[in-house]
Amino acid sequence: MNFDSNEEIIKTIVQIIEGLDFSVHEYGDPADEYIYLNENDICITVKSSSGEDVIYIDIADELTLTIGAWHEHFDYSDEDFSEMLEATKDYLAGRTCVLELYRQTAGELNGSGHIS
Repeated sequence: MNFDSNEEIIKTIVQIIEGLDFSVHEYGDPADEYIYLNENDICITVKSSSGEDVIYIDIADELTLTIGAWHEHFDYSDEDFSEMLEATKDYLAGRTCVLELYRQTAGELNGSGHIS
């Protein structure tokens, strides 16, 4: 994989999310949801088949997979990229889920985890 090319990275990700409701966002996107993107950063947003859950795949200084309050960072290496793709496929296929823990009194996020 040529990690110097965002186009190649996007093409590979799109192959596993093809047929789903997804969109690609870049720096300058007017939606508040993407204000954090820096120049040359990209966010691929994927809605689950139910339409309720959203997955964010950020292509920036590192690769980041975000599902709910859980997120994981991946390096630009073949091994990490494959791991991120597998985690995405597993979640979309219902083989994994995300656990979010909140404090009852304050409603604050106490932690999150990815369960296989």
